[in-house]
Amino acid sequence: MNRTTRTLTALLGLTLTLGAGAVPAARTISGTITAAGGHSLKDTVVIACPKGDCDSDDVKGMVVESTGATTTFTLGDLDDVDYAIYAVQDNDGDEDVSAGDWVDRNLAQEKEAALVKIGTKTVKLELVEVK
Repeated sequence: MNRTTRTLTALLGLTLTLGAGAVPAARTISGTITAAGGHSLKDTVVIACPKGDCDSDDVKGMVVESTGATTTFTLGDLDDVDYAIYAVQDNDGDEDVSAGDWVDRNLAQEKEAALVKIGTKTVKLELVEVK
């Protein structure tokens, strides 16, 4: 299984365990997501992988509700470690990166995201279509 598939599986599995609630400000990571060409971000999943490990049981995430091509996100209830942040919109529901899905540039290029510290408010993700 390649890194992209493991990451996507973590993203998709996360959508089943997300809960509602207030996000404590002190243990968050936030930023903006944009999609090329005005594509809707609705149902995009954003995850925080502790120490870059997307197979960890401590992965946190959220689902984008906005239908716009740009929105903000906040990931909360984070531990005091650095996180890799990824985003994916699995449009065909196959739990794999395939044509027609939208992923952030790191996933599209099979690169690891830079680790960011809790409290960061300037993460920028850009989603592109998988061709």
